[in-house]
Amino acid sequence: MQLFLDTDQLDFIANILLEREARMSTTPENAALQRPASPQKLSDYEELLDKILARNMEFDSDELEQLADILAAEKRDLKENISQLQEPNAAKKALLQHKLTRLERVLEKVDEVCAML
Repeated sequence: MQLFLDTDQLDFIANILLEREARMSTTPENAALQRPASPQKLSDYEELLDKILARNMEFDSDELEQLADILAAEKRDLKENISQLQEPNAAKKALLQHKLTRLERVLEKVDEVCAML
């Protein structure tokens, strides 16, 4: 089975990879304050990002699993951020909820392809 993503979904994944890559490449002091250590290596993010930006959808099984893991981690982070927001931040909560909905759709496609391998 092939992974089919439209341009908006590819751009969405690229943005997630860029954000997570930026978090990983921060100084150790800042990284410790932001998120727990990720099982992914910085080079994993860079390689996946290069493929996404080149619109090269020929992922091997390891790359698909890495992408699924990254997207699942982003989903967990988003859910945590949404649950921690206070009531006055309704607009920010709505934006995060919209991002979560988009992420769930993309992750569903990636997980479906991973299951077929």
